[in-house]
Amino acid sequence: MVGLLSLIFRIFLAFWLFTNVNSLGSFNYTAIFSISDNDYDPDQTAFGMRQNLTSQEETSSNTGVSFTFLASTPTVDFENSFALSKLLCKHLKEKELAALLSTAASQEANSMIASYANAFKVPYVSISPYEIDVDHDYYVNLRPNLIKPILALRRKLGWERLTYIVDSQEGMNRVRDILDNLEDSSIDFLVRSLNTSVNVESVLAEIRDESETKIMIDCSMNITIEILEAMYRMQMLLKQYHIVIVNVAAPSNIDPKYGKGGVNITGFSMSRDVFTSLVEFQLHWKTTIETQPKITPFYEFSSMLAYDGYDLLYKAFKQSQKVADNLYRLSLERNLSCETAGKVNNEIRQKADMIVKVIKNMRMNGITGNIQFDKNGRRTNYSLNLEILPEKRGTDPVYVGTWDHDLEDFVLDGNFRFNQRNPNEMKRHLIITSLIEPPFLMNVTAQDGTIPTGNERFEGYCKDLADKLSKDLGFTYEIVLVEDGEYGGKVNGSWNGLIGEVISGKADLALAGLTINAERQRVVSFTKPFMNIGISIMILRPKKKLPGPLSFLDPFSNHIWIGIIIAYVSVSIGLFIVARFSPTEWRIKDTGQPPSTSGTHQMCHNDFSLYNSMWFSLGALMQQGTDIAPRATGSRIVGGVWWFFTLIIISSYTANLAAFLTVETMDTPIKNADDLQSQTDIAYGTRRTGSTRTFFENSEIDVYKKMWMYMKDKEDVFVSTNDEGIKKVRNSNGKYAYLIESAANEYVQSQKPCNTLMVGPNLDSKGYGIAANLNSTWIKNITLKILKYQEDGELERLKTTWWVDKGECGGAFSSTKTDSTNSLGLSSVAGIFYILISGLALAIISAILEYLLKSWQHSIKTKSGVRNSLRYNAELSVIGREQQAPPSYTSYVNSSQSTDSMFSHPIQGFSSPAASLHKRTNIYEHNSPNTIHSTVYDSLPSPYATKLVHNNSKSSHTDV
Repeated sequence: MVGLLSLIFRIFLAFWLFTNVNSLGSFNYTAIFSISDNDYDPDQTAFGMRQNLTSQEETSSNTGVSFTFLASTPTVDFENSFALSKLLCKHLKEKELAALLSTAASQEANSMIASYANAFKVPYVSISPYEIDVDHDYYVNLRPNLIKPILALRRKLGWERLTYIVDSQEGMNRVRDILDNLEDSSIDFLVRSLNTSVNVESVLAEIRDESETKIMIDCSMNITIEILEAMYRMQMLLKQYHIVIVNVAAPSNIDPKYGKGGVNITGFSMSRDVFTSLVEFQLHWKTTIETQPKITPFYEFSSMLAYDGYDLLYKAFKQSQKVADNLYRLSLERNLSCETAGKVNNEIRQKADMIVKVIKNMRMNGITGNIQFDKNGRRTNYSLNLEILPEKRGTDPVYVGTWDHDLEDFVLDGNFRFNQRNPNEMKRHLIITSLIEPPFLMNVTAQDGTIPTGNERFEGYCKDLADKLSKDLGFTYEIVLVEDGEYGGKVNGSWNGLIGEVISGKADLALAGLTINAERQRVVSFTKPFMNIGISIMILRPKKKLPGPLSFLDPFSNHIWIGIIIAYVSVSIGLFIVARFSPTEWRIKDTGQPPSTSGTHQMCHNDFSLYNSMWFSLGALMQQGTDIAPRATGSRIVGGVWWFFTLIIISSYTANLAAFLTVETMDTPIKNADDLQSQTDIAYGTRRTGSTRTFFENSEIDVYKKMWMYMKDKEDVFVSTNDEGIKKVRNSNGKYAYLIESAANEYVQSQKPCNTLMVGPNLDSKGYGIAANLNSTWIKNITLKILKYQEDGELERLKTTWWVDKGECGGAFSSTKTDSTNSLGLSSVAGIFYILISGLALAIISAILEYLLKSWQHSIKTKSGVRNSLRYNAELSVIGREQQAPPSYTSYVNSSQSTDSMFSHPIQGFSSPAASLHKRTNIYEHNSPNTIHSTVYDSLPSPYATKLVHNNSKSSHTDV
């Protein structure tokens, strides 16, 4: 019976033990208290995800003795110290509180949590980026310190200048530590902080404009992706840029599309040995965010740490249970509060000390790599790798090297060089982007049915220059036309045209009439200019101005002509007055009448009457002279200065007349930018994009600012291409001026139909250069060759070939001149023919009037009738001698009349000189019979006057 009872007892005990063994080793308590400041914080999401996975693993396993964490994840504002303190006091009083884990988003919050944990003897695993200054026995920091790896990477890259982008106080603290530990104070370490008031694109634009190509990004994952996306839109992810991302979560979060432009994106990652665990984490993360859309799609490095933190604590408790299982059967109630002082009992202290000791001595692999701590609870011996973002989706990041704790440096893979993704450094086949722009590049016309291929499809200045550079520098090339036909400008923050092709890496060089300016120089590298140019004005060539009938007056201005007329009249009057008052100019003249009882037959005479004075001045002005000459000193002075005046005037006139009559001038409506800006009849504009428009947009010169104010309000004045602008000038009937660079302007006006004209000086001075990416070594070599070509005259020879020799409007830039020399035409001298004809007509009219007047006077004096006088004078004028004079006329001749008029003494006037001399009686002066009267002497024809002089025994004439 006793045996039976003993057997039953044993069976019951065995059954009891079998059914309760798990309950003896299975107990619940709040093991982890995870604090954050956001219900949808990715760290809390990762924490909960690891908790669920652990619960599933424990449920599916049969470990005999197990326990369950009842995690609490409250949220609190870390900036509110009172709220945080209240929360800590509330939960630290709870029974069975095992550990704390927090992201602690500030230095103060992390220190406060550590202090409370130390006071209440609770193990505290911190994943906060803010390190505390005081060591606590119950504090463990799971986050690795990246200061030394960052400094080592800078040394390895050899960066002497870099831009460091941060978005939080965590980043600023890291900046402070980096600056405190920089080996060389001369290193340019530029910090750019992003906050809610700063636009990402504006910061990136400043970086681009300042040509900062070495960039470190120390930001949250969301901001990092936003920066990369903005750089992608702004075409900054190019070969010349090297970007280091400090966020360890980056390599597995970044889309490979960001690496297609050739940019080197280097990032930190944890151990390569945990790749499988990391992929599992990523799959669970993707599943979690699909069910919780409010959670950000990008996890942070702190999320990975929270995931590992839960796993660390769980494994630490399990290991502690194996070492001292009885500690878990003790009551964990602390019976302490923040209001009352007290000490934690020894049992709780022993348990906390045990767990902390196990944590610090643990060594495990998590998704953040090797997890190990030093005696002060700081993470050590963590694995940190360098990786480069892959260029193709679906491929793994390129492994670069590993952080070595002992060397405190990165040990790089022997096959890797940081500049290996700069292929154009050793590239010998270059892609040259260009555009069709005569004469720089033009399509070759097919000949003999043969269609040219490759580079032979093109000809022009740039093609010849590329051929020469290719031969001298030893590279091959392919010309590819830019798709949009633009030179390069910023449109919506991105570069288009030739500049955009170089920036994006589609082309190695841009060779065209590409202007060098500061805005382009910030994003690409330029060679020295191969051609110096400037902005010029193109207008429709005005029709040549035909010389007018009075074009012979053009050598002198109207003011000079008026001055000459005034001088002529003044000198004539002056000569008349001087001669009238000078006794030397007066002479005694025989009147030709017999003496009378009432007076003498002689009178005083002065040759320089007003009429004769004007005739003398006119003869001198025409360089012909007259039959009278001044005798008095004063008259000769007047005559001398007048001759000197006319000598200079006639010489100057003659010198200028040839130029004015043989040069055809053009009357251009505008001559420079001032004229263009100040008028309203002629519209003017530029290309819609490019350096010319940028020049006017940014100019501070008043004239150009006014021109831009006019243009920007008139969209129709802008054109898309130079061809469109040239056609607009030709079709505008002179009502449009195109602002174009001088090289193209000179070429266009030398080509048919030769109807454009470049006017005025260039508005600025700049040059055309060859563009390449910022890191290209070809720029230096090409620049040296261009300078050599300049010294040898090769560039000038090329320009002469395409601008002068190919000209169709008269050759060598003659079309750039507003005047051209031609042979003298009738229109140039028509005016002098008009004057000649008018003078002849006036002389004939004057002669007719004089004929009629004298005939009328004759008819009155002779009483022979007007008709007889007209007939007789007509016969005399035609035949040259008298025929049969009427009796009345003969009696009139025999009478004592004046001998001055031909019509009064017809027989004397047209008979032989001897008869004329015989008729003149009393040729000796009354007071000197031996002297010939000067008036009679002067009136004699020269042969007879000479004969008379020789026959006279006395002097030939006497002045009075």
